[in-house]
Amino acid sequence: MRILKILPAILAFDPLLDLLLAAAAAPGGEEPARKPNVLLIHCDQLRYDALAANSRNRYLRTPNLDRLAREGVSFTRAYAVSPVCVPARYSLLSGRWPLRTGITDNGRGRYPEDGPSLMRTLAANGYQTTAAGKMHFTPVRARYGFQQMFLSEEIPARLEDDDFLRELQGTSFAHVEEPHGCRSWMYYLPQVSQLPKELHTTAWTAQKTIETIRGRKTGDPPFFIWTSFIKPHPPFDPPVPYNSLYLPEQMDNPIRGSFNPDDLNTIQLLQAHYKQMSTLHDLNFNRILRAAYHACVAFIDDEVGRILAALEASGELENTIIILTADHGEFLGDHWCYGKRSWHEGPGHIPMVIRLPGKKRAGETRPQIVTQTDLFPTLVELCGLQTGQELDGLSMARWIDRPEEPGRECFFGQFSEGKNGVYLAMNREWKYIFSAPDGIEQLLRYDTPEAELVNRARNPAFQEVKRRLKEKLIEFFKKENYLLPLNEMGDLKVYGGELRKELLDLLAHPERPYQPHRINQFPAFNGRNAEVQKKIDEARERSKP
Repeated sequence: MRILKILPAILAFDPLLDLLLAAAAAPGGEEPARKPNVLLIHCDQLRYDALAANSRNRYLRTPNLDRLAREGVSFTRAYAVSPVCVPARYSLLSGRWPLRTGITDNGRGRYPEDGPSLMRTLAANGYQTTAAGKMHFTPVRARYGFQQMFLSEEIPARLEDDDFLRELQGTSFAHVEEPHGCRSWMYYLPQVSQLPKELHTTAWTAQKTIETIRGRKTGDPPFFIWTSFIKPHPPFDPPVPYNSLYLPEQMDNPIRGSFNPDDLNTIQLLQAHYKQMSTLHDLNFNRILRAAYHACVAFIDDEVGRILAALEASGELENTIIILTADHGEFLGDHWCYGKRSWHEGPGHIPMVIRLPGKKRAGETRPQIVTQTDLFPTLVELCGLQTGQELDGLSMARWIDRPEEPGRECFFGQFSEGKNGVYLAMNREWKYIFSAPDGIEQLLRYDTPEAELVNRARNPAFQEVKRRLKEKLIEFFKKENYLLPLNEMGDLKVYGGELRKELLDLLAHPERPYQPHRINQFPAFNGRNAEVQKKIDEARERSKP
């Protein structure tokens, strides 16, 4: 009895005895179960079929990403809630639809810094939370529950906002103006990185993750690390030796039929012009571009291998939940488009792999439709936590253990809003996509990538399928009290289509050199903004027809 009375005084001088007291307090003297670590591996613009395990291309090499799929559970129908960077990321961290976060496009809306977040919930439950790589937050250093942040952003406005660039200033490559690849009119031209692979953002992001793992001490609380690679977002700039990893002839041709602008909505036409107008029809160029894209993925794969090796060496691998996913994919020339902002298979379909401690359910797949919004409730359940918050996402944990349970009957997505809004309703067979700028409807089967070549929205035989999905789309947004644009007949509203007409004219005249949007994307990292802006203005004047 006397020892129990003096224990608090002893503990004040020796925190290690906390463990002894906890063990004594546990039933039967058993040590309380330790919460699992969480490693979220996140890539920007990673297609579902960029993993060799998911691809029909036998030349692709992604052994470490494939290892995660082999040792984890793969959700084969994971789709972007919004197929563009910022909305997808905020839905991931908040567990809420874009219509609730208020962020429906890059540069649109702002999520409160004190708003509910996955990281804040984990930190409140004793987790050490770390960000490594690209977060794409506004403001840049918004923490949302992160206790430490190592940032490498795509286009930072200031050196002070970017840890990767600040460290680069201390090397012999401080002169590089665009260390993530040259943009402007070169944005979608395959290129070799101006940096050696050791200084590339991909290696840097992995290294910060590894240093965080290696820096842990015995008795530290569990960790959550969001490792977020900028790549394979364009520019596709693999460093040496990855730039020569693939031959163009080893790449698949894009999935496309005959060029029919009537099957492309305004956002697709904008990307076709804005990204690669002059090379849209060149299959040889497309294979070169694809080789560069997949080389970026192979570089990420090797860096993920280094992270997994560090986890194994630390003894933490089998106490860590590892998730592999992306914010969206990339067209890569499929359907005559580049970029994202669509739920076609290339840009909309993403990897979603969950590797559980002990390789539970290793190598299994799940057919339920899932999205980034589901990660918050999934991790809360897998880590044995309580959030006390209303989340829009569904926990995928139920389907990991009970694969026979039905998933969503219908999934709804949103890109932008108002006159630029594009909306999705999809079930297990069909995707219905409505484009508000022009009224273009797309009704697509997606059991194979080629199935999406046929738009059945105008086919009389499929009007009932379209009607049901459209009604579900309207019903969903009404239920969420979202002002979905409707006309006086209660149908989806169509805006004027003026931009579409202009884009069709541009695509019909590919010799026209004037591309003001592209020429405007000259970032400057080293403080020479005024000089660069002057060059932009001069180039714009020279390029006018």
